[in-house]
Amino acid sequence: MQEVVSETLLDSIPKDGLFDMLLHYGLLLGALFQLVCIFAVVFVPTSEEEREDDDIDEGEMVAHPSKSTETLGRNRRQHERKKRR
Repeated sequence: MQEVVSETLLDSIPKDGLFDMLLHYGLLLGALFQLVCIFAVVFVPTSEEEREDDDIDEGEMVAHPSKSTETLGRNRRQHERKKRR
């Protein structure tokens, strides 16, 4: 009796088709690709050229104030001039 029930249950489950297998392995491949990309971002050091570019950009930021600061100062001066009139 038990064997008959288990055989009918196995027959009711459809076998994996070609599309199911492609979908399964495609998802695994996508997950593996994502893990490789994450590990590359975390563990691969930056090149010397990129480090030099970063150092130059940081130096320029310190040497020159941002335009928004200049604009705020100009607007403040204009406002003070209007108050004097």
